Amino acid sequence: MNVIFLASDGWNPAVGNDASGILINGRYLVDTGYFLADNLKRAGFEPQNIEHLFFTHLHHDHYMALPQLLYWYLQTGKELSRLHIYGPRKDVRRVVDLSIAFLQAGADKPFYNNCSYPSVHELEPGDMIELPDVEIDTGSSLHPVDCICYRFEERKTHKVLGITGDTFYRENIPQTLHDCDILVHETALADSRSDINDPPVCLHSSIDISLLTARESRAKRLFVIHFAKSKAQSVLSSAAELSGIEVVYPELFVPYEV
Repeated sequence: MNVIFLASDGWNPAVGNDASGILINGRYLVDTGYFLADNLKRAGFEPQNIEHLFFTHLHHDHYMALPQLLYWYLQTGKELSRLHIYGPRKDVRRVVDLSIAFLQAGADKPFYNNCSYPSVHELEPGDMIELPDVEIDTGSSLHPVDCICYRFEERKTHKVLGITGDTFYRENIPQTLHDCDILVHETALADSRSDINDPPVCLHSSIDISLLTARESRAKRLFVIHFAKSKAQSVLSSAAELSGIEVVYPELFVPYEV
């Protein structure tokens, strides 16, 4: 299994970066960020070849480029029904509907009158997704909107990738994402330390919370994202003081083997 980071920055990304987007085995995309089409092309992939899209949650910086992906399908003549979109039950279909409406696509709209509709999968925490080469477990993260964490296990190698989405600590997350070879955890509060008994209103994590989740998940490596690259060295230095787990701030568009 390999993972390519299309983004590593926060909601207000630096030029050349983006807020969210993780590509697994060149086939499975987690969140779209703002600039998905450009990011995929920079990584050597065509947007219309993505057939499985997983949303951790539906905050704007995680889904803003969904219309781009749908547009690529429509422009290349690929059936939208071949795009499987997974996300929290409360929000995912509404966001897909709004994206289709934004594109003015559908039988009673000006464009793409004959288009099909994406295959939307409304997830509850605990749902399992069975695909030919991976098995995916889901759990609930802790954020102001419904948020899903994902555990991807490759059938052939039994390698495991865990992705938390945006979240503060929640004890079920390590249980869902157990025994990860790589755990991807947001560390948006890069300059802070947190009191586990007094979560911040934004329900984002600092490095100590990310490390706590990694230790309890028995993760071999921790990849920290969703904060500015300018803060990476400080975060990695703090991580070295707090834990013996290998911590990485990923380079963009570089395949990492899980």
